[in-house]
Amino acid sequence: MTEKRYVAKVEMFVFETDDWAAEMMARSIAKDIAGKYDNQACVVEIRHQPFGSVKQGESIKLKQ
Repeated sequence: MTEKRYVAKVEMFVFETDDWAAEMMARSIAKDIAGKYDNQACVVEIRHQPFGSVKQGESIKLKQ
């Protein structure tokens, strides 16, 4: 049986002091995943999500 290619959308919480640090942490995690699995993992969007809130936070403009 041949392998099939899939796209998986993954969301996670990243805890940092500001928007820039959160983006850098997310990019670092994506880089680690891409290096381990050779799967082109990347950061597509970052949102602020306050504790205890189910409402989606505002999207943060990515720096890179």
